[in-house]
Amino acid sequence: MCGGRVENHLGKTTPSSPDRNSNLDLPVLNSRAQHDKRVSQLRHRGGSPDRDSNSPFSAVKLNTTSRDKIMASPGVTVQSTTSSKFSSYLEQLDNFKSKRDKIMASPGVTVQSTTSSKFSSYLEQLDNFKSKSLWHQLTLKLLETVQDDEFKGEETAMNLYNTYVKDMEAKLNLLQLMEIVYYLIQQLETPKALELLQTIEKKLLKNEEALALCKVLQGALLLEKMGDAKKAKELLDEVEVLLDNTRFTVSSKIHGRYYKLASKWYMTHSDHVNYYSAALKYLGCVDVDSLVLGEQQDIAIALIVAALLGEKLYNLGELMYHPIMSVLKTKTAPRAWVFELLKAVNNGDLSVVEILKSYWSQIPDLEAKHHIIEEKTKLLCIVQMCVPHYNLPLADISKKTFTPLPEVELLLMKAMAHELLRGRINQSDGFVHVTWVRPRALDNKELKVMISQLDDWCSNIKEAEHHLAQNAKDIIEL
Repeated sequence: MCGGRVENHLGKTTPSSPDRNSNLDLPVLNSRAQHDKRVSQLRHRGGSPDRDSNSPFSAVKLNTTSRDKIMASPGVTVQSTTSSKFSSYLEQLDNFKSKRDKIMASPGVTVQSTTSSKFSSYLEQLDNFKSKSLWHQLTLKLLETVQDDEFKGEETAMNLYNTYVKDMEAKLNLLQLMEIVYYLIQQLETPKALELLQTIEKKLLKNEEALALCKVLQGALLLEKMGDAKKAKELLDEVEVLLDNTRFTVSSKIHGRYYKLASKWYMTHSDHVNYYSAALKYLGCVDVDSLVLGEQQDIAIALIVAALLGEKLYNLGELMYHPIMSVLKTKTAPRAWVFELLKAVNNGDLSVVEILKSYWSQIPDLEAKHHIIEEKTKLLCIVQMCVPHYNLPLADISKKTFTPLPEVELLLMKAMAHELLRGRINQSDGFVHVTWVRPRALDNKELKVMISQLDDWCSNIKEAEHHLAQNAKDIIEL
């Protein structure tokens, strides 16, 4: 075209620039010519141009999918490698969308339109995090999703697990993975839930925390849903070894769930001493106020029963002032009499214990083992008598404990055997001299008595100091 002439769309000829297109020998078509050529091609293929009223040129209507439209964009079709890469991305997005649609079609999600819309938002965010390999954000969003009150249904749970969890277990935080699974198995039948936990357990061998939590969840299902106490105890023993051997600080959530399961196991076997210990440790791992009111009341009553019936459990004062007892201190609380019974036994008040006997039939264990409660009350009554005095007449003990005088010595020997007090019994003089009393939680009345005794002791020391100052000269001369 160097030195040639080019015809423009007005039919005029203009000389071409010698420096422009000097190395090309191709015809140059203007936009109108290009349009005419495209229309001719369409007519040859059997198509027909459709003019757009807002454009001077024809526009062709093509029936294609959204992905084909994207792939037909100029920015995508520049190079074949770019086209192939984009095609891969779009196939992944299509795959995420199909899985999301499957979850949204689950019965538990499509019950209400608001729920469906809410889960659609959750799943779009999950798709976004998954496509960008943002595993931490994906984990947090999964936790938020499974904890939602609207999340329910076995099919929904399994679809969510298969889509967002199963293939990425190795990339997620394993402890948080078990937290997600904990909420998922709430929607599954017990056999399926156990099968899922046993499958996941094989992948947690290198993480002792997650492995311990997985075993605890299995034990809870076996004990509470299937009634298999033997297998549940085996898992509890395995978890105890794991927790003892850990070389790091274990999350309080794991300890809390372990002690909760252990306390339930001990309760089913009427092991009052171990239940008392495990239940208090469980309450030490959780915020008491976060528990529902019904659960707080059940735990408080069970703790009182265990404290009253458990051997060697005499420090009842620490339980009286535990925060969990606040749910039973009001008169309107159901079974508030149980707390009154605890207070009466701790104070050694046999008259109040006798009055409350009419309620014991509400709790079979109390009625069946009433002799244990009566003996514990008598022993604590002796301890209470030791607070203001350390030389106790045997006759006074007999009167206070409603015990025949010949049996008082045996009662004192039981108190010493349980290490509630130490002393010497002088049967000929009818006295017992107490030299030591077991430390325990004191109420306000007992604290006032102790304060009075300390004041007397301080006063005696000052008198001795004053006497020494007055007679120091005589003592030195001697």
